[in-house]
Amino acid sequence: MPTVPTLSREALAAAPWAAGLAASYPLGPSEISSGPLSSSVSSELESRSGQRQRQHQQQHQQNPQELEDAVDRETAALLAARAASAASASASAAAAAIPTFFRSTSHASHLAVELRSAAHRVALQHKERGLLEDDELEALWKCITNVIQRRPPEPSISLRGGSGGGGGGLLAGLPPIAVADTAAMAAADAESRVSYDELRDVRDEFAARLDSRGAGGAGEGVAGGGGDGAYRVAHYFSAGTFNRFERDAGGRVNGRTFMEFVVRHVALTQSRINLGCHDADADGWLREEELEAFVGRSVTTMGALQSLTDGFIDQYCRIATRR
Repeated sequence: MPTVPTLSREALAAAPWAAGLAASYPLGPSEISSGPLSSSVSSELESRSGQRQRQHQQQHQQNPQELEDAVDRETAALLAARAASAASASASAAAAAIPTFFRSTSHASHLAVELRSAAHRVALQHKERGLLEDDELEALWKCITNVIQRRPPEPSISLRGGSGGGGGGLLAGLPPIAVADTAAMAAADAESRVSYDELRDVRDEFAARLDSRGAGGAGEGVAGGGGDGAYRVAHYFSAGTFNRFERDAGGRVNGRTFMEFVVRHVALTQSRINLGCHDADADGWLREEELEAFVGRSVTTMGALQSLTDGFIDQYCRIATRR
């Protein structure tokens, strides 16, 4: 016959909640019906069962919309907590995956330094091999003029108009000398303009000249030899380069402006190569002493600075470097 368990002081001190559990222990029918202790325990059990029933009834009496809203709130809270946890995990993973862009050259191994120097030297040689010499630039201009001369004649526009000089032409109110100069300038500008298709013809003709020149002077160490003329000039005749220039109504650009662009591009590339030659550690940056060495080497090639005295050249290089 079940009885109410008794707990020691040590058990109650370690687990205070055990007293309530012992009080709710089910009793036998004889113990429930006899004594004042049995009646108190049974009343407590009845009150607790009544509370459970009332809570169960309250839950069933709630509005279905309220239950759905409660479920949505709990679901949204769970999803937000999960998204925050995933975001923090991805942020930590991305922070760990970011590569190191800067590496101190002082900690690089000897093999890495040699490899970087060799790659830098090969890159400078590759850029220098693509440069055009002065005679090659003259040959390029000749190719442009030859393509323009082969163009079929176009109908000329009368600037004066009218017979006997009394008509109402475009330049009827100007003196004859001004009319002649304007007409000559317009004719010269029209003759120097080339279309994109004509520039492609220039590219093919000029590349063939470079290839023949390289094949004929391969034994003399001519720069750019070996049949790679089309590769050396491909970036000058691309559609992107052509779109940089202002075009007329016929879609043609000024050939002289195009030639000036090529000459300036060659000069700029040569300057970059000269600067790269002074990059001793091949890290892409010039220290102050490296830049000063570049200025000192450039002084000897500038005609305007030939009058500097030997004692002032070092001072001039330091001033130019800091400016």
